[in-house]
Amino acid sequence: MARRTRSVKQHGAPKGIDSRTWTRYATLREKELARKMLFELEEKWLHVVLVPAPEPCHSGHKIRRVVMENPKWYSAFVSVRNHQVHRLRVEKALRRVCSGRVRGNGYEVDLLKIADREWPEQITVEGVCHEQS
Repeated sequence: MARRTRSVKQHGAPKGIDSRTWTRYATLREKELARKMLFELEEKWLHVVLVPAPEPCHSGHKIRRVVMENPKWYSAFVSVRNHQVHRLRVEKALRRVCSGRVRGNGYEVDLLKIADREWPEQITVEGVCHEQS
């Protein structure tokens, strides 16, 4: 029989943060960045096709050609995590941030750091994204 474990309450969590998962509320700017990232992630993915080789060595010789690439921030996130990333988990993490939760023990913290580096000029006022001039 498998032994069930409970999450242990960690002492010393800052006010407003759940001490079991280190979850906090997302800011308006973080929600807006997460929406932008989620939209990009759903629109772009790595798509590779086989095309006839320009200089065929044999009959039926084909090469791979990239038709569409992942977003730059996603590639940066994958390299930060040493390629141990599941795209579905990234989408779920971004949806959590869009719904207002940022877990301290998930992908969210690293994703938001990358978003801040990727779009530092964007500010959010009353939930609407504006370019800073």
